[in-house]
Amino acid sequence: MNSYEKNILAFSNQLEGRGLSGHGIEALRGFVPDGIVVCGMGGSGTIGTFLEHMARSIGIRIPILTVKDIALPKVPFAHPLFICISFSGNTKETIGVARAALKVRGAKVALVTTGGALLRLALAKKLPHVTFDPGGLTPRGASGYMYYATLEIIKKVLPMRVPKISKLISPSRIRTQGKELARKFAGTNVLVYSSFRNAHIGYIWKTNLNETGKVPAFANTYPEIYHNEIVGFEKTRVGWSALWLIERHIAPHEARRLKSVRELLTSRGIRHIVVPLKGKNPLEELWYAVILSHWASMYLAEMRHIDPTATRAIDTLKNKSSSEGGSASGGKKE
Repeated sequence: MNSYEKNILAFSNQLEGRGLSGHGIEALRGFVPDGIVVCGMGGSGTIGTFLEHMARSIGIRIPILTVKDIALPKVPFAHPLFICISFSGNTKETIGVARAALKVRGAKVALVTTGGALLRLALAKKLPHVTFDPGGLTPRGASGYMYYATLEIIKKVLPMRVPKISKLISPSRIRTQGKELARKFAGTNVLVYSSFRNAHIGYIWKTNLNETGKVPAFANTYPEIYHNEIVGFEKTRVGWSALWLIERHIAPHEARRLKSVRELLTSRGIRHIVVPLKGKNPLEELWYAVILSHWASMYLAEMRHIDPTATRAIDTLKNKSSSEGGSASGGKKE
Protein backbone atom coordinates (compact mmCIF):
# COMPACT_ATOMS: atom_id res chain seq x y z
CA MET A 1 0.00 0.00 0.00
CA ASN A 2 1.53 3.33 -1.04
CA SER A 3 1.50 6.47 1.12
CA TYR A 4 -1.08 8.21 -1.06
CA GLU A 5 -3.48 5.29 -0.60
CA LYS A 6 -2.95 5.26 3.18
CA ASN A 7 -3.68 8.98 3.37
CA ILE A 8 -6.95 8.64 1.46
CA LEU A 9 -8.08 5.86 3.79
CA ALA A 10 -7.28 8.11 6.77
CA PHE A 11 -9.08 11.15 5.33
CA SER A 12 -11.89 10.82 7.89
CA ASN A 13 -9.43 12.06 10.53
CA GLN A 14 -9.20 15.32 8.64
CA LEU A 15 -12.98 15.70 8.43
CA GLU A 16 -13.21 15.28 12.19
CA GLY A 17 -10.61 17.98 12.78
CA ARG A 18 -8.21 15.63 14.56
CA GLY A 19 -4.65 16.83 15.03
CA LEU A 20 -5.27 20.58 14.64
CA SER A 21 -3.44 22.87 17.08
CA GLY A 22 -4.60 26.46 17.54
CA HIS A 23 -2.11 29.03 18.79
CA GLY A 24 -3.29 32.45 19.95
CA ILE A 25 -6.55 32.27 18.03
CA GLU A 26 -8.58 33.22 21.12
CA ALA A 27 -7.12 36.71 20.70
CA LEU A 28 -9.36 37.12 17.65
CA ARG A 29 -12.52 37.14 19.76
CA GLY A 30 -14.18 40.55 19.70
CA PHE A 31 -12.87 41.40 16.24
CA VAL A 32 -15.75 41.99 13.82
CA PRO A 33 -14.60 41.59 10.20
CA ASP A 34 -16.61 42.93 7.27
CA GLY A 35 -14.90 40.55 4.88
CA ILE A 36 -12.60 37.52 4.81
CA VAL A 37 -9.60 37.29 2.49
CA VAL A 38 -8.15 33.79 2.03
CA CYS A 39 -4.67 33.68 0.49
CA GLY A 40 -2.90 30.60 -0.85
CA MET A 41 -1.48 28.85 -3.90
CA GLY A 42 -1.88 25.37 -5.37
CA GLY A 43 -3.44 22.83 -3.01
CA SER A 44 -3.46 25.39 -0.21
CA GLY A 45 -5.29 27.85 -2.45
CA THR A 46 -8.24 25.53 -2.97
CA ILE A 47 -9.48 26.35 0.54
CA GLY A 48 -10.45 29.88 -0.43
CA THR A 49 -12.29 28.50 -3.47
CA PHE A 50 -14.18 26.05 -1.26
CA LEU A 51 -15.17 28.75 1.22
CA GLU A 52 -16.37 31.15 -1.47
CA HIS A 53 -18.87 28.53 -2.65
CA MET A 54 -19.71 27.04 0.76
CA ALA A 55 -20.07 30.25 2.78
CA ARG A 56 -23.82 30.52 3.08
CA SER A 57 -24.35 26.81 3.70
CA ILE A 58 -22.10 26.98 6.79
CA GLY A 59 -23.44 30.29 8.07
CA ILE A 60 -20.87 32.81 6.82
CA ARG A 61 -22.78 35.97 5.91
CA ILE A 62 -19.93 38.31 4.98
CA PRO A 63 -18.05 38.37 1.65
CA ILE A 64 -15.11 36.05 1.03
CA LEU A 65 -12.33 36.99 -1.38
CA THR A 66 -9.69 34.53 -2.58
CA VAL A 67 -6.19 35.73 -3.47
CA LYS A 68 -4.00 33.41 -5.58
CA ASP A 69 -1.34 35.86 -6.62
CA ILE A 70 2.12 37.17 -5.89
CA ALA A 71 0.80 40.52 -4.63
CA LEU A 72 -2.04 41.54 -2.34
CA PRO A 73 -4.67 43.53 -4.24
CA LYS A 74 -6.54 46.39 -2.64
CA VAL A 75 -9.43 44.77 -0.79
CA PRO A 76 -12.90 46.39 -0.53
CA PHE A 77 -13.18 45.93 3.25
CA ALA A 78 -12.57 48.31 6.16
CA HIS A 79 -11.86 45.54 8.67
CA PRO A 80 -10.73 42.41 6.79
CA LEU A 81 -9.67 39.14 8.32
CA PHE A 82 -6.78 37.76 6.29
CA ILE A 83 -6.18 34.01 6.48
CA CYS A 84 -2.94 33.01 4.74
CA ILE A 85 -2.51 29.30 4.05
CA SER A 86 0.63 27.44 3.02
CA PHE A 87 0.96 23.71 3.59
CA SER A 88 4.76 23.82 3.62
CA GLY A 89 5.01 27.31 5.05
CA ASN A 90 7.54 28.19 2.36
CA THR A 91 5.31 29.41 -0.47
CA LYS A 92 6.85 32.71 -1.52
CA GLU A 93 3.64 34.21 -2.85
CA THR A 94 1.76 33.47 0.37
CA ILE A 95 4.54 34.75 2.60
CA GLY A 96 4.70 37.98 0.59
CA VAL A 97 0.94 38.46 0.76
CA ALA A 98 0.95 37.77 4.52
CA ARG A 99 3.59 40.43 5.08
CA ALA A 100 1.61 42.90 2.98
CA ALA A 101 -1.58 42.08 4.92
CA LEU A 102 0.17 43.04 8.17
CA LYS A 103 0.38 46.60 6.82
CA VAL A 104 -3.35 46.91 6.09
CA ARG A 105 -4.97 49.26 8.59
CA GLY A 106 -7.89 47.82 10.52
CA ALA A 107 -7.07 44.22 9.56
CA LYS A 108 -6.30 41.04 11.45
CA VAL A 109 -4.01 38.35 10.04
CA ALA A 110 -4.09 34.64 10.89
CA LEU A 111 -2.09 31.79 9.37
CA VAL A 112 -2.54 28.07 8.60
CA THR A 113 0.59 25.98 8.00
CA THR A 114 2.66 22.98 9.03
CA GLY A 115 5.86 24.96 9.57
CA GLY A 116 8.49 26.73 7.50
CA ALA A 117 8.92 30.48 7.07
CA LEU A 118 5.22 31.15 7.57
CA LEU A 119 5.32 29.59 11.03
CA ARG A 120 8.42 31.60 11.85
CA LEU A 121 6.56 34.74 10.80
CA ALA A 122 3.63 33.77 13.05
CA LEU A 123 5.92 33.31 16.02
CA ALA A 124 7.93 36.47 15.37
CA LYS A 125 4.83 38.66 14.97
CA LYS A 126 2.73 36.76 17.53
CA LEU A 127 0.03 36.07 14.94
CA PRO A 128 -2.90 33.70 15.53
CA HIS A 129 -2.24 30.46 13.68
CA VAL A 130 -3.34 26.83 13.35
CA THR A 131 -0.87 24.04 12.65
CA PHE A 132 -1.01 20.29 12.00
CA ASP A 133 1.48 17.48 11.38
CA PRO A 134 2.17 17.14 7.63
CA GLY A 135 2.98 13.44 7.98
CA GLY A 136 3.35 11.95 4.50
CA LEU A 137 0.66 14.19 3.02
CA THR A 138 0.76 16.25 -0.14
CA PRO A 139 -0.89 19.71 -0.08
CA ARG A 140 -3.82 18.42 -2.17
CA GLY A 141 -4.14 15.48 0.19
CA ALA A 142 -4.38 17.78 3.22
CA SER A 143 -7.37 19.86 2.08
CA GLY A 144 -9.49 18.61 4.97
CA TYR A 145 -6.94 19.73 7.55
CA MET A 146 -6.52 23.15 5.94
CA TYR A 147 -10.27 23.66 5.51
CA TYR A 148 -11.12 22.85 9.12
CA ALA A 149 -8.11 24.80 10.40
CA THR A 150 -9.45 27.82 8.54
CA LEU A 151 -12.90 27.31 10.07
CA GLU A 152 -11.32 27.18 13.54
CA ILE A 153 -10.06 30.70 12.91
CA ILE A 154 -13.31 32.00 11.43
CA LYS A 155 -15.36 30.58 14.32
CA LYS A 156 -13.54 32.96 16.68
CA VAL A 157 -14.98 36.02 14.92
CA LEU A 158 -18.29 34.83 13.43
CA PRO A 159 -21.21 32.77 14.70
CA MET A 160 -21.41 29.70 12.51
CA ARG A 161 -22.43 26.06 12.61
CA VAL A 162 -20.56 23.39 10.72
CA PRO A 163 -22.53 20.15 10.27
CA LYS A 164 -20.86 16.85 11.09
CA ILE A 165 -19.94 14.56 8.23
CA SER A 166 -21.98 11.35 8.18
CA LYS A 167 -20.69 7.80 7.76
CA LEU A 168 -21.87 8.00 4.15
CA ILE A 169 -18.69 9.91 3.35
CA SER A 170 -16.36 6.99 4.00
CA PRO A 171 -13.09 6.64 2.03
CA SER A 172 -13.26 2.83 2.03
CA ARG A 173 -16.84 2.83 0.67
CA ILE A 174 -15.94 5.18 -2.18
CA ARG A 175 -12.79 3.32 -3.22
CA THR A 176 -14.28 0.87 -5.74
CA GLN A 177 -16.18 3.63 -7.53
CA GLY A 178 -12.94 5.59 -7.90
CA LYS A 179 -11.17 2.60 -9.42
CA GLU A 180 -13.99 2.09 -11.94
CA LEU A 181 -13.84 5.75 -12.94
CA ALA A 182 -10.08 5.51 -13.52
CA ARG A 183 -10.66 2.68 -15.98
CA LYS A 184 -13.18 4.83 -17.87
CA PHE A 185 -10.76 7.78 -18.06
CA ALA A 186 -7.88 5.63 -19.31
CA GLY A 187 -6.23 6.89 -22.48
CA THR A 188 -8.15 10.17 -22.65
CA ASN A 189 -7.94 13.79 -21.61
CA VAL A 190 -10.74 14.72 -19.23
CA LEU A 191 -13.36 17.46 -19.31
CA VAL A 192 -14.97 18.05 -15.91
CA TYR A 193 -18.43 19.62 -15.94
CA SER A 194 -20.46 20.75 -12.93
CA SER A 195 -23.20 23.26 -12.21
CA PHE A 196 -22.03 26.81 -11.54
CA ARG A 197 -23.03 26.30 -7.89
CA ASN A 198 -20.58 23.40 -7.69
CA ALA A 199 -17.73 24.94 -9.68
CA HIS A 200 -15.42 24.39 -6.69
CA ILE A 201 -16.07 20.64 -6.93
CA GLY A 202 -15.28 20.58 -10.63
CA TYR A 203 -12.10 22.51 -9.91
CA ILE A 204 -10.81 20.04 -7.31
CA TRP A 205 -11.48 17.15 -9.72
CA LYS A 206 -9.49 18.96 -12.39
CA THR A 207 -6.51 19.66 -10.13
CA ASN A 208 -6.36 16.13 -8.71
CA LEU A 209 -6.51 14.60 -12.18
CA ASN A 210 -3.70 16.97 -13.21
CA GLU A 211 -1.40 16.52 -10.21
CA THR A 212 -2.10 12.94 -9.16
CA GLY A 213 -3.34 11.29 -12.35
CA LYS A 214 -0.88 13.24 -14.54
CA VAL A 215 -3.43 13.82 -17.31
CA PRO A 216 -4.60 17.04 -18.98
CA ALA A 217 -7.96 17.88 -17.40
CA PHE A 218 -10.10 21.00 -17.72
CA ALA A 219 -13.14 22.22 -15.81
CA ASN A 220 -16.14 24.30 -16.83
CA THR A 221 -19.75 24.75 -15.73
CA TYR A 222 -23.17 24.33 -17.24
CA PRO A 223 -25.14 26.14 -18.58
CA GLU A 224 -22.07 28.20 -19.63
CA ILE A 225 -20.74 25.41 -21.87
CA TYR A 226 -23.89 25.53 -23.99
CA HIS A 227 -22.90 28.98 -25.22
CA ASN A 228 -19.29 28.37 -26.29
CA GLU A 229 -17.44 25.16 -25.46
CA ILE A 230 -19.54 22.66 -27.38
CA VAL A 231 -18.67 24.42 -30.64
CA GLY A 232 -15.01 23.56 -30.11
CA PHE A 233 -15.73 19.87 -30.64
CA GLU A 234 -17.27 20.15 -34.10
CA LYS A 235 -14.03 19.06 -35.80
CA THR A 236 -12.08 17.62 -32.85
CA ARG A 237 -11.19 13.94 -32.82
CA VAL A 238 -8.65 13.87 -29.95
CA GLY A 239 -9.47 11.36 -27.20
CA TRP A 240 -11.69 13.00 -24.59
CA SER A 241 -13.81 11.86 -21.66
CA ALA A 242 -16.45 14.14 -20.14
CA LEU A 243 -17.11 13.77 -16.42
CA TRP A 244 -20.51 15.15 -15.41
CA LEU A 245 -20.89 15.96 -11.71
CA ILE A 246 -24.63 16.05 -11.11
CA GLU A 247 -26.09 17.48 -7.90
CA ARG A 248 -28.90 15.89 -5.91
CA HIS A 249 -31.71 18.14 -7.07
CA ILE A 250 -31.62 19.18 -10.70
CA ALA A 251 -34.51 20.90 -12.48
CA PRO A 252 -36.26 18.79 -15.16
CA HIS A 253 -35.53 21.33 -17.91
CA GLU A 254 -31.83 21.33 -16.98
CA ALA A 255 -31.75 17.53 -17.01
CA ARG A 256 -33.23 17.55 -20.51
CA ARG A 257 -30.64 20.06 -21.74
CA LEU A 258 -27.81 18.02 -20.24
CA LYS A 259 -29.12 14.92 -21.99
CA SER A 260 -29.19 16.79 -25.31
CA VAL A 261 -25.64 18.09 -24.85
CA ARG A 262 -24.34 14.62 -24.01
CA GLU A 263 -26.00 13.21 -27.13
CA LEU A 264 -24.43 15.95 -29.23
CA LEU A 265 -20.95 15.39 -27.82
CA THR A 266 -21.32 11.61 -28.13
CA SER A 267 -21.76 12.13 -31.86
CA ARG A 268 -18.36 13.88 -31.77
CA GLY A 269 -16.71 10.81 -30.22
CA ILE A 270 -16.60 11.98 -26.60
CA ARG A 271 -17.04 9.38 -23.85
CA HIS A 272 -19.44 10.37 -21.03
CA ILE A 273 -19.24 9.50 -17.36
CA VAL A 274 -22.03 10.68 -15.04
CA VAL A 275 -21.33 10.93 -11.30
CA PRO A 276 -24.19 11.96 -9.00
CA LEU A 277 -22.89 13.96 -6.02
CA LYS A 278 -23.77 12.15 -2.82
CA GLY A 279 -24.41 13.69 0.58
CA LYS A 280 -27.11 15.13 2.80
CA ASN A 281 -25.86 18.70 2.42
CA PRO A 282 -23.37 20.77 0.36
CA LEU A 283 -20.54 20.02 2.79
CA GLU A 284 -20.96 16.27 2.36
CA GLU A 285 -21.23 16.66 -1.41
CA LEU A 286 -17.90 18.48 -1.37
CA TRP A 287 -15.99 15.89 0.65
CA TYR A 288 -17.57 12.94 -1.16
CA ALA A 289 -16.31 14.47 -4.42
CA VAL A 290 -12.85 15.27 -3.01
CA ILE A 291 -12.29 11.72 -1.75
CA LEU A 292 -13.66 10.16 -4.94
CA SER A 293 -11.39 12.37 -7.05
CA HIS A 294 -8.38 11.23 -5.01
CA TRP A 295 -9.23 7.56 -5.57
CA ALA A 296 -9.85 7.96 -9.30
CA SER A 297 -6.67 10.01 -9.80
CA MET A 298 -4.55 7.59 -7.74
CA TYR A 299 -5.75 4.56 -9.69
CA LEU A 300 -5.24 6.41 -12.96
CA ALA A 301 -1.61 7.00 -11.98
CA GLU A 302 -1.26 3.38 -10.84
CA MET A 303 -2.57 2.08 -14.17
CA ARG A 304 0.13 4.10 -15.92
CA HIS A 305 2.88 3.08 -13.44
CA ILE A 306 3.32 6.69 -12.26
CA ASP A 307 4.03 7.90 -8.72
CA PRO A 308 0.79 9.65 -7.63
CA THR A 309 2.64 11.90 -5.17
CA ALA A 310 5.21 13.28 -7.61
CA THR A 311 4.78 16.69 -9.28
CA ARG A 312 8.05 16.91 -11.23
CA ALA A 313 6.93 19.60 -13.68
CA ILE A 314 5.91 21.90 -10.82
CA ASP A 315 9.15 21.20 -8.95
CA THR A 316 11.23 21.91 -12.08
CA LEU A 317 9.44 25.20 -12.68
CA LYS A 318 9.83 26.30 -9.04
CA ASN A 319 13.53 25.43 -9.00
CA LYS A 320 14.11 27.25 -12.27
CA SER A 321 12.26 30.34 -11.06
CA SER A 322 14.16 30.32 -7.76
CA SER A 323 17.53 30.02 -9.51
CA GLU A 324 16.59 32.99 -11.72
CA GLY A 325 15.54 35.07 -8.73
CA GLY A 326 11.86 34.81 -9.64
CA SER A 327 8.86 34.91 -7.34
CA ALA A 328 7.53 31.39 -7.71
CA SER A 329 7.00 29.30 -4.60
CA GLY A 330 10.15 27.93 -3.05
CA GLY A 331 10.44 24.33 -1.97
CA LYS A 332 8.52 21.30 -3.14
CA LYS A 333 5.10 21.81 -1.60
CA GLU A 334 2.53 24.58 -1.40
